[in-house]
Amino acid sequence: MKYTNKILTAIVLTIGLSSCDKNEEPSPLSSLYVINGTVNLPSVKVNTTGAAFDFSKFNDPIGYGAGKIYSVKAGTVTIMGASSATPAANLFSFTRDFKPQAMYSLYLAGQMPNVETVVNEETYPKYTGEVIAVRVINLMPNSTPLNVTLASTPGVNEFTNIAYKQQSNFKKYAATDATPSDYFDFQVRDAAGNLISNYLFGYYDAINGKNKYITLVITGMIGGTDAATPSVSFLLSN
Repeated sequence: MKYTNKILTAIVLTIGLSSCDKNEEPSPLSSLYVINGTVNLPSVKVNTTGAAFDFSKFNDPIGYGAGKIYSVKAGTVTIMGASSATPAANLFSFTRDFKPQAMYSLYLAGQMPNVETVVNEETYPKYTGEVIAVRVINLMPNSTPLNVTLASTPGVNEFTNIAYKQQSNFKKYAATDATPSDYFDFQVRDAAGNLISNYLFGYYDAINGKNKYITLVITGMIGGTDAATPSVSFLLSN
């Protein structure tokens, strides 16, 4: 009888523990938007799990000038990355705290084989009406601080003195659906006013970006050619 009672007790405890496991709330998450702006890094694989990872089996890399959003378990997590060409070798690794439900951006900068990272915790301003919120970040390793103008007003800086790895604040622009024509031609210039690159922000960009937050990512190298040619990428931040 005592033996039977012990078995029943063990079964009850097992059921109780299983019930507790099923009722546990999922771990809180944060989000990480990874942007590949490293010169001569065609694509990168990113591990946001904080655990060991076989990059060779991961088939969803981030191309140059592109971005991808990942979920990250809140708490202290190590983020790692590897080139798609050499998945066995870590390109970068860092550890930081991620707050529950917070949003972060990770910009990969520098020039291969030296990858630099910029991590920002995001705060988005609130706007009323139909607007497009735009900001810029300078990921050109050999640049001096840059200015961004509009082609229509080349002598007026929309964004001023943006140093390497620096991100501007958001600036709002009115969004209308009047005609399917070009909206804004954002032009990147050096301190002397020389044109380096541009992004033609057109009608469909405006439609997609209405009431959203947009980051213009400046990449490449001053004087660069081919993959290192100065360029500007359009990324929706949310």
